[in-house]
Amino acid sequence: MNAKRLSEEEFLRAIVGLSLAPKTVEMVRAVLVDGKKQSEVATAHGLTKGAVSQAVTKVWDASQIPPGFERVEAVLPAVQAFQVKQWAKAAERKLNQ
Repeated sequence: MNAKRLSEEEFLRAIVGLSLAPKTVEMVRAVLVDGKKQSEVATAHGLTKGAVSQAVTKVWDASQIPPGFERVEAVLPAVQAFQVKQWAKAAERKLNQ
């Protein structure tokens, strides 16, 4: 059985804002919500286990972001990137309190 599991509600919250094809959503739901093995899902969809694993990891990571927080990715000038990294460290400290 898969150790990582999400309820349907958690799954739906996690995929908001992620760029996922309908087939990918179906595969990841089968693993994280229905508890199927990644290898079983990969075989059923004619993909490698690694491809399924990448999609599952993307959704799982998104599900671990606490309410009120958001993951961002940006290309910024060095001085702005430094500031964003400082904010990220402060947010991490807040989460660990």
